[in-house]
Amino acid sequence: MSTSPITDNLSSSSAADIITYIGIPLAVIGVLPIIYTCIRAILIHRTIRRNLTVNGHASTAITRGSLMSGVVEIELPRFTITPLDRDLDAEYWKLNPTRSVLAGASWSFFHWNMLVTGKRLYRVQYKDELRVPQAEIGFEELVGFLLDRGAVLDERGWGVLRTSGLWTPAGTVLMRPPVVAGAGGQGGGFGRSEAVLRVGVPDDSDGVLSLSVFWQSVWDRRGPGCLPPFWMRLEQPGVGDGMEIGDVKGGATDLLEERAVEEKEAANAEGDGLDKKSSVTITEEEDNTKETNNNETTTTDSPSSPSPSPSPNTPLSLPVQIANKLQSLHGPSNPPTSIRFRLETSTIDRIYFENNDIYTGISTTLPPSPSPLTTWFTSASAALSRLTSTQSQSQSQSPSQTIHPSQTIHPSQTTIPSGVLVLLSLLPPTAVPPFTTPPPPNTDSLKFHRRAMDRQRAEAAEIHLPFAQRAAAHSARAQAELWATLDDQRAAAQARREYEERRVRDALGSVRVGNGVVAEAGLGWLVGRGRLPRGYGLVEGVRAVLWLLVVGGVEGEGVVEVCERWVGWGVPGGGMGTGDLEFLIGGGEGEGEGDGRLVAFCYAALLVWVVQEAGVGKGKGEGDVSADMRECLRVWKKVRLG
Repeated sequence: MSTSPITDNLSSSSAADIITYIGIPLAVIGVLPIIYTCIRAILIHRTIRRNLTVNGHASTAITRGSLMSGVVEIELPRFTITPLDRDLDAEYWKLNPTRSVLAGASWSFFHWNMLVTGKRLYRVQYKDELRVPQAEIGFEELVGFLLDRGAVLDERGWGVLRTSGLWTPAGTVLMRPPVVAGAGGQGGGFGRSEAVLRVGVPDDSDGVLSLSVFWQSVWDRRGPGCLPPFWMRLEQPGVGDGMEIGDVKGGATDLLEERAVEEKEAANAEGDGLDKKSSVTITEEEDNTKETNNNETTTTDSPSSPSPSPSPNTPLSLPVQIANKLQSLHGPSNPPTSIRFRLETSTIDRIYFENNDIYTGISTTLPPSPSPLTTWFTSASAALSRLTSTQSQSQSQSPSQTIHPSQTIHPSQTTIPSGVLVLLSLLPPTAVPPFTTPPPPNTDSLKFHRRAMDRQRAEAAEIHLPFAQRAAAHSARAQAELWATLDDQRAAAQARREYEERRVRDALGSVRVGNGVVAEAGLGWLVGRGRLPRGYGLVEGVRAVLWLLVVGGVEGEGVVEVCERWVGWGVPGGGMGTGDLEFLIGGGEGEGEGDGRLVAFCYAALLVWVVQEAGVGKGKGEGDVSADMRECLRVWKKVRLG
């Protein structure tokens, strides 16, 4: 039987032919995934190297690729960064033009001092997984740097961070950019919806707080001439009448002496006019009193209202005294015009003197803590900073006006009895509620009339007596009248003493007034006596008193002594006593007018007012952004920025 040609060909095919036509294509198909993985690994490796080069990491990165697995290993250094020197490095105020846009590299927005402290190995299969290690930085240094650039604390964010810690939700804003008027945005401000510093995702933080930073060049509004964060500057108080302390240069001693002479002449002229007017008023009141023959006392018997006229021996005003002391300490060639100090912790270590905001090379130290003077200076300075920042209502304010140290002074809102202010002649009696009974009358009209009638009858009877008896009767009557007059004087003096004692007790037990009322009354008294220039307000007075604490010596210590007593007067179960009142009225050393402690009391009233008004030391807790920030800085010394 014959076979067909096709059948013959199939039967003649060998196993090698089957492998050639079927096995090889199948093998090629099986190797394609490996080839794809190798090609993909090469491409990803090249892409990663290109991204590292573009972002400036190629010189420090080590990359290795596995062709079989398709995994690319990247070894990158981890940096510890610190801010540059703000005065010596111009790049401190500039943005990094070659910053990295990779994940974890937000710290590259700025220029830093960098130190390699470790390495981090990443294994990626996709280019989107590429990231760089977060940089480690001191939390306080980071916040201080951003504040110096103009960032503003976010009250809600710091409160959440203080409460939640590492469980704070990612994206919580801690700092926002400053308001830049006219730069766009809603309400004429730019950047208030943006975030400068926010909590990041803790992927690479190793249990450390992870943060991310962002900045735009349009937000830069500060420079080397601005005050650093956590610092405060106090300008030297002006001497009044439009003459600022900056005008006192070169021949400052002569100018100050001329200024003092002018103040004394003006004070004497005004005092003479007011004295004449006062004497006329008193004379008229005395005449009216005699005519009506009532029991009311004249104006000389009642506590007089504080007179604005200074005495002929009016001392130099406080700003002039401060300028004189500074010139005696630093010389007239380069007198300081301001002081600055670091207002971060609960104490101030050193105070630096400046001329036109430039350090003069001279500094001073306050007594070591826990000195009352240092405590009060720190508290009042922080309170003044808080108060002025609250009044300004500006979110682009100086960083020193947003950072306040914790305080321990808790002045009561109502401490001084209103009657005491009357006794000290700081307020007129009509300005406070009645607190005591009227004073005893100087004369008893009925007794005077009865004695006059008895005298007339005695004289009429003496006329009919013989000369010798008349002389004896007249002598006896005169002696009796003399003893009666002495008895009346002793009784009047006793009544007056009892009245004064009762008046003091009633004054100490009278209604207490707020510290603001006391400060206003003290300010008016100081201005009226020439201790402060006309036109000074409470804030200007506080600045002058703070300068007094720095350069005043014994006088500044006297103010602090009154402040310490003031706090004791406000504690539960405490209060001002007779000894305290005698202490204030007793005067002080070196005061010609005997009102040294009263002056210190008025100065202390200004310090107590600013501390109480600003709420420093009241323990506002989580609602206080400064307290929240301080607590967070205490808990986290180092953070990861990426």
